[in-house]
Amino acid sequence: MYIKVTKLRRHGRVFEYAKVVEGYRDGNIVRQRIVMNLGPIRSEADRRKFEKILKSLKSGEKFVRFNDLNVAEDSDFGIVYVVGKLWDVHGISQVLNEAFSDGRFEFDAPKIVRLLAAHRLHQPSSDLAAFDWMKRRAFADVEGIEPQHIYRTLEQLIKRKDGIEVGIFKEFQRRLGLKTDIVFYDLTSTYFEGEGPELAKYGYSRDHRPDRKQLVLALAMIDGIPIAHDVFEGNTADRATLRYAVVKLKERFDIRRIIFVADRGLFSEENLDFLDEEEYEFIIATKRRWNKEIEKLMLIPIETGGRVSAKEVKREGDRRYIICINKDTGREERKHLRELRRFLERKLKELSDSWAKKGAGRRPSKENVLNKAMKILGRHRRLFDLKLDNGLRYSLNRGAWKYENAIAGRFLLVTTSDLAAKRVMESYKELRTVEQAFREIKHFVDIRPIYHFNDDMVRAHVFECVLAYLTEALVGRLVPCQSARKTLQQLKEIRAVKLTAKECEGVFLRELTESDRTLFKSLGLAMPEKILES
Repeated sequence: MYIKVTKLRRHGRVFEYAKVVEGYRDGNIVRQRIVMNLGPIRSEADRRKFEKILKSLKSGEKFVRFNDLNVAEDSDFGIVYVVGKLWDVHGISQVLNEAFSDGRFEFDAPKIVRLLAAHRLHQPSSDLAAFDWMKRRAFADVEGIEPQHIYRTLEQLIKRKDGIEVGIFKEFQRRLGLKTDIVFYDLTSTYFEGEGPELAKYGYSRDHRPDRKQLVLALAMIDGIPIAHDVFEGNTADRATLRYAVVKLKERFDIRRIIFVADRGLFSEENLDFLDEEEYEFIIATKRRWNKEIEKLMLIPIETGGRVSAKEVKREGDRRYIICINKDTGREERKHLRELRRFLERKLKELSDSWAKKGAGRRPSKENVLNKAMKILGRHRRLFDLKLDNGLRYSLNRGAWKYENAIAGRFLLVTTSDLAAKRVMESYKELRTVEQAFREIKHFVDIRPIYHFNDDMVRAHVFECVLAYLTEALVGRLVPCQSARKTLQQLKEIRAVKLTAKECEGVFLRELTESDRTLFKSLGLAMPEKILES
C-alpha cells in the first residue's frame, strides 16, 4: 500500500492528485486497485497529511469521506452517563446491587431503577413512556428489557425501600461526610386526577385542590440530602406523623444526638413531650395564634439592631422560646394585610348589597348568607365581626387587626437546644431546603400525574421521584456555582450520534465545550470518550 501521485496539465499549469493504492495478484498478473482518493496536493502540509493517512490505513484504521457520512440516529447521553457514574462513585449502585441480590431476576433491576431516575431528570412522564425512552432515545444497553420488567422492578423496589435508604445514607455519610447533627422534617401533599388507590383521601391540600383526593409525603433531610421519606394517607394530620418519623429515624439510622427541626404544622404539646421522652433536641415553630400565652410572647418588644433579630423571651424547664423578627418580611406582611382588608370588605359589601336587593320571596336564608360570608373570609374570619338582622352587617375586629399588624414579620420558636438564639433562627430557616426539595419533586421531577392505582405501586413511584431528586441534590452539592436544574439542562444537550458510511459505522460524542469540561471536573467524573462505539 502506497501513495500514487498523478500529474495533470491544465491551462499551462501542472496539478498533482494523490490516491492510496495497493497491489494485488490477478492470476500471474500484478494489478493495482485504489483504496482511497486523497485529493489534490496543494502544499507540503497536504503531503504530510496524506502520509499520516497512509500510516493509519496500514495500521488498520478506516477513513471515510464527508459525502459518504449519514446520521443514523442520536441519543440522550449526558444525563444517562452522569447519573450512572455518580451512582457508581457515591455508592448508590452498590446499595441497589446488594438490595436486589436476594432475588433471581432475568433482567437487570438496578439498571432499570437507575434509568427510571435518569428519565425523571430528563423528561418525566409515565413508566411506559420511560420504557420507550430507554429503547429509542437513551444511550443505554437495554437489550432484553420489556415493559413488564419495569413494573416488576417497582414492585420489588418498594419492598426494599428501608434497606436502600439506610444503605445510601451510610454511603453518603462515609463519602460526603454528612453533618448528622440536624435533621429537617416537613410534609407536603400531592393529588390524584381520579379516585386513586386506597391511601388516596381528601385532606388539607398544599396544592389548593381540596376537590381532589391526595396523599401526604413526609421527607427527612440532612445536610441538604434527602435520607428518608414516607407516604401517608391523604387525610393524615401533620402532627400525627412525627412520632412515626422519629421512631424510624432512631431505629433505622441510629442517629442518637440530633436537633429535630420542623415547621408549625408539627407543633403540639403532645409532640414536644414525645421528643423530650426520646431525648431528641428540637427546634419547632409555634402556631402564632395557639393560645393566650403564645400570643403574649409574640408581642414582646425586642430591640432590632439589624434587619433580622432573635431573642430568648422565656425559659420553661429545658424549653426555650425564641422570638424572631424580620423587618423586611414585616413590611411585606403589613402591606398584604391592607390589600387583604380592602379585598374582603369589597366582597362582603357585594354580598350585603346583593342580599338587600332581592325581594322577600327570593331571599336566601340567613344561614345561607352567613355561610357565603364565612366562605369569603376563609381563614381570615377572625378579622371581621358579622351580624345578620335586616341585612348583612360586618365590621373590622379592631383587636384582631391590631394583633395581626403587631406580629407581622415575627415568628416564635421553641427549642431544647443550647444554640444561641440567632443560630436557632438560622437553623429553622434552613428548613427551606425541604421546601425546595418539595418544589423540585413536584415541578421538575414531576411527581404528578400519578399513573398507578394500588398503594404499593404509588409508593414505588414516589420512591423513584425521591431517588431522582436525591441525584439532583447531589449534583447541586458538587456544582454549587449554578443551580442543579441548569447543570442538568447543560447535560441534556450532550448527545451521542451514530454515523454510518458505506460498510462503516460508529457512535460519537458531540464535541464538548470548555464549559462541559469544567462541569465534568466539578462533578469529579472522568471525561467520556469521544468515540463511544465503532
